[in-house]
Amino acid sequence: MALAKNSRRDRRVDYWPGFVDALSTLLLSIMFLLTVFVLAQFILSREISGKDEVLNRLNSQINELTQLLVLEQSGKQDLEDTLANLQSSLASSESERSRLQQLLDSGTGTADLVNFCCMVSPYGAAEKQLLLEADSLFARAEALIALAEIEMAKGGETPTPLN
Repeated sequence: MALAKNSRRDRRVDYWPGFVDALSTLLLSIMFLLTVFVLAQFILSREISGKDEVLNRLNSQINELTQLLVLEQSGKQDLEDTLANLQSSLASSESERSRLQQLLDSGTGTADLVNFCCMVSPYGAAEKQLLLEADSLFARAEALIALAEIEMAKGGETPTPLN
């Protein structure tokens, strides 16, 4: 009888080794999937951060180009203003030249022409004082011609001050 009891016990199925194998396989599978997901998350986060860096760099380039555009537009406006000023001064100079040419052609404006040349001459204060203190119109014209010849003889080595 003792033998029959032992054989009954031996016939029972021991399910623990199979259960442990199934649980360990399930645990290993979950750990593998978790590792794959963590690795994928790491790679995707690096890709996104790389794209963020590129996007930030492109935004900074856009800002720089916008600033350059603003500078160019303001420079263009300054140049247009300068051009308008130069055109108006050219027009006034041309009208003054035509007026002086008419006076020269009529012969009555010789004194006005000499006086005007003395006033706009690019000489210093001492030379202009010499021109103003001349006794006659002829002496003033001779002094102006002499000063011009002196300047031409210098050959423009030293610029004269414009007053």
